[in-house]
Amino acid sequence: MTVGCVDGEWHAFPARLVAQVLRLRGWQVDYLGARTPTSHLVAHLHLTNPDAVLLSA
Repeated sequence: MTVGCVDGEWHAFPARLVAQVLRLRGWQVDYLGARTPTSHLVAHLHLTNPDAVLLSA
């Protein structure tokens, strides 16, 4: 699962909290952080092929 914030979103706490809860429940989570550039997100998704993508906006 990939969790991150869209480009321009500075409020990373909600996404970080969701990522942590998912990890505690046994999910493998890649947390990308605040203000993730779209090109970085797309490249990461092509490399990891996650089951789900959760974006905070």
